[in-house]
Amino acid sequence: MMATWYAGVITLVGAIAVILIAVWLVSGSEPAESAESVTPRLYMARGGYLAILLVVLVIMLMVTLPNLPYAASASSAPEHVVPVIARKWSWSIGPVQDRSGKAIGDASELVLPVGESLEFQVSSEDVNHGFGIYDEGGRLIAQTQAMPGYVNRLAHTFTQPGTYHVLCMEYCGLVHHAMVTTIKVE
Repeated sequence: MMATWYAGVITLVGAIAVILIAVWLVSGSEPAESAESVTPRLYMARGGYLAILLVVLVIMLMVTLPNLPYAASASSAPEHVVPVIARKWSWSIGPVQDRSGKAIGDASELVLPVGESLEFQVSSEDVNHGFGIYDEGGRLIAQTQAMPGYVNRLAHTFTQPGTYHVLCMEYCGLVHHAMVTTIKVE
């Protein structure tokens, strides 16, 4: 949240600087000079603007890059692994496994734990599919691709219990619209 605020402030300061420079240039305009006398000053001004732009970009990167979520999700091992296989036109999800790969819970019904880190290991047996998890309000909360011959790992922690819907997000054929299943989170 703070990174967004900093980026907004930096953008505002940059916009004000551009406006002030434009006003300064317009107010200081004089009768036309020859190109030979103006060219060295223009190159010097262009170099100054480039230096200012680079400094602003480096500051913005220093402020925003530490807040990216990738390092946090990659450094911690999930509490549970959930295998997912897509095939025309259905999902095979589960059984839920602990860190050692041992199946836990009831194999007849998929129930995922709330508040515990999960890693969905998503693959496909036929064509590309889009694995999208939607909450009860229809909002997309997590997604990745299901591709043949490759396992995508999607880290997610459900914060609210409920029934979540899994939809295919990439057109995969005639019955694509019916490629829906539910996940119960308790």
